[in-house]
This record gives sequence, structure tokens and C-alpha cells, in this order.
Amino acid sequence: MNKQLKHNSKEGDSYQSPSSRFGENKLLGIGLIILAMTSISFTNICAKWASAQHHPIDILFYRNIGALLITAFYIKTKYGNFKILKTKRVGAHVKRGIVGTIGVGTAFGAYAVMPVTDATILLFTIPIFTALLSMPILKETVGPLRWGAILVGFIGVYIAVNPSGFVSDGVNIHGVALGIISAIASACTALFIRDLGSTEPAIRTVFYFLLIGVLILIPFMFFLAKVPTLPMFGILALAGILGFCNQFLKTNAYAIAPAALLAPFIYTMIIWSVLADIIIWNTMPTNNVLIGGVIIIASNLFLAWRENLKRN
Repeated sequence: MNKQLKHNSKEGDSYQSPSSRFGENKLLGIGLIILAMTSISFTNICAKWASAQHHPIDILFYRNIGALLITAFYIKTKYGNFKILKTKRVGAHVKRGIVGTIGVGTAFGAYAVMPVTDATILLFTIPIFTALLSMPILKETVGPLRWGAILVGFIGVYIAVNPSGFVSDGVNIHGVALGIISAIASACTALFIRDLGSTEPAIRTVFYFLLIGVLILIPFMFFLAKVPTLPMFGILALAGILGFCNQFLKTNAYAIAPAALLAPFIYTMIIWSVLADIIIWNTMPTNNVLIGGVIIIASNLFLAWRENLKRN
């Protein structure tokens, strides 16, 4: 890590990564992740609103373009040049960009076909998949208690997505599949960001994530692109602004605090999700969604507690 930071300094990069400035600052990381989850919640609400006229990939492309322009403007204004974008970790950025784009795109797809609360509950499985993926990616050992918490979490998922208790009756298979894929991709992304945060400034990671996302989506736009109306342009522009905010905040948060510690604070999203369903779409969360959500949250809190014990 020190070699990488020295390399950045030689290139004229005046930016110090959050981990080098603050060390492992848990309290600041928690504050940043709460703000990030708020901006993500409103981004998802914008995406669902826009899905009435636009395909989720179309929405994601416009969101990425807007956020990328804001990011480039921020870099130019703050640093006067783009030297901060120089990196030796191109492969890591590409991997994070591809997986992250899949995660956001499938999340937008889930929000398009499900109530906001339902889709958000599915995204609450991210810490569960983070625990699972820590084995192959971080080579961590998962003991019987963590395995038990993971199993309980998936029981919560089953309850949340099955209104009648039977998979064949009343389940939004399309939405559930998109939500689970998004959760898996987002769990991978959290681990990738944690790794990149040890050597890369947050703004660099955000820029390459958005740039790679735009490049990946360009071929799809030949078939799915639709010119937005003026009101819809405003919603998509807001999604772009929020996209920059949540990426910047989240990347900084994971750079200065452990992913397992931050994971429980994604649950602040449920506040905005329930309010959006009730106020905008006149939809009340069903009992099975709330019960399943409570079980998932309890499972994740136990995983976070175990992770904290292991670190201490």
C-alpha cells in the first residue's frame, strides 16, 4: 500500500486516500454509509419512476452519463487536471466496474417490476452474500454460527418473497431473480471497493466505475435508447446527481471502515422505501415482506456482531 501511495505522489497526485488520512475511522465510515444509503434510496425511487417510460438499462446509461460528467467536473475543479486518474490497477477497476454495473442494472430492473420495499428487502441480502463470498474472495473461514446465520437469512428471503408460502403461487419470479443477482453483484462490489480503497482515491474508483459502466452499456443503447421528455429528463438528471453522491460516499466509507461493520447500516434504506411506496405508489408493505425483512436484518446483525468479535 505504501509503495502505491508513494507512486501516486510522484505522479503529482495531491489526493490522499481516506485510509491514509483517517486510518480506519469507523464512526466516519458509518456516517458516510448512512448518507450513501439515503442517496441510493432516492436513486432507486427515481429509477422506478422513470421505468414507466424507460428500460432499466436506458435509465442506468443516463444516470451514469450524468454522474460521470459531474465526477469529471469535480476532479477538474478540485485538482485542476486529471492526473489523479493515473493508476496501475486497471484490471481491478475493470472488474469492479463490470460487476458494479451488473449490480446496479439488475437492481433497477427489480425496482421496475416490484414495490420499492420488496426490492429493497431483497437487497438486504447483500451482507449474507458478502459473508458467503468472503470465503472464495478473501479466503476467510466461515464457522458453524455464521453458517447458521446465513441459513436463517435465506429463510427470511423465502418468507419475504412468498405471499402464500408456496413458490409457485404469487411470487414475482422476475423481480426476485433480478434482486438476488443484484445482491450477489453488490456483495462482490463491496469486497472489491474495500480492496481498492487501500491504494486508490475514492474519486478515481468512482470515475472508472462510471466510465466502464457507460462503455458497457453503449451497445445496448442502439436498441433500447429513448429520448426522455422534459419532466423525465429532470428525474434522470436527479438520478445522475444522486449517482455521483452515493458512489463517492460509499467508496469513501468502505475505504475507511470494515465492510462487515458498515453492512447493517444499509437498513436505513427501508425508511425511504416504505414512505415512497405509501406516498407515491399508494402501496402498503405486506406482512410477509416485513416479517421476512426482520429475519434478514436479524441474521445480518448477527453476522456483523460475529465479524466484530473476530476483528477484536
